[in-house]
Amino acid sequence: METTARQINTPLETTDAAYVKKEILLVPILRAGLGMVNGIVKIWKKSRVGVLGMYRDDHTLQPVDYYLHLPDNIAEMTVFLVDPMLATGGSAVSGIDTLKEHGAKQLSMIILSGGIIIID
Repeated sequence: METTARQINTPLETTDAAYVKKEILLVPILRAGLGMVNGIVKIWKKSRVGVLGMYRDDHTLQPVDYYLHLPDNIAEMTVFLVDPMLATGGSAVSGIDTLKEHGAKQLSMIILSGGIIIID
């Protein structure tokens, strides 16, 4: 991710901070990914949000896109696919492929991962 340094004022001093150069686009996988967006937007306040609706076909067990809303200039943005679950990776790979097909060039994924030991 390309960044640029900017000076910011903190309560203690002025310091350099890294800022993402390109506009940020968050693309949660509906519906579970939506729960993560508010927290991310608190960090990246100027980020935009698109959405990707996806379900798993009962017969083939493959992910199927049913809804997609993205801005026109996705190729000029830093895009993050947002999903709280990573099991087999099938939905993640399908989501990344869909975003690439629609022009995403700089693409990463934000996931949450936990287990019983961590949660308890």
